[in-house]
Amino acid sequence: MSGSRWHGRDVLRISVSNWSTDADDVAATVDAVRRALHSHTLSHTH
Repeated sequence: MSGSRWHGRDVLRISVSNWSTDADDVAATVDAVRRALHSHTLSHTH
């Protein structure tokens, strides 16, 4: 994962191209992004 800009907006780039990536890897990644977003949201609302 890395940060980037697209159409003038900050975005998160994710590259998944390894033959060994499976559904559990994808689920773990989605969960990690959700946790990070939740943490970021909480820290910027107080």
